[in-house]
Amino acid sequence: MSARKIRVVINNGAGKSSVHFLEPGADGGSLLVLDASAVRRGCVLLSEEGGLAPDEVVLSRSGDDLRVSFGGASLPQLAIQNFYRGDNLLGGLDQDGAYYGYVDGSAPRSSRAVH
Repeated sequence: MSARKIRVVINNGAGKSSVHFLEPGADGGSLLVLDASAVRRGCVLLSEEGGLAPDEVVLSRSGDDLRVSFGGASLPQLAIQNFYRGDNLLGGLDQDGAYYGYVDGSAPRSSRAVH
């Protein structure tokens, strides 16, 4: 697995966004913890190289929290607390320029993840 930076772009509304950077490693790297209230308007994962959705994204659920791992890491690099308590969005950008959603199979129908 190569350690490529991943941008976590959060839509803050009114055309503004905030960006966090993750540097995944074999051990998972550091953990970025966000609250669902911060991503309610949408959160997009983009690889630093190419600007598309990162390869090998693994989603898991822990209670109401969404955990995200990259590149086969055994530990998550991103945790979104209370993600499954609302209609929150997590997505990525494909090669055709379309956004698509990441969906955790254990998510209730009222929760969605979009990338």
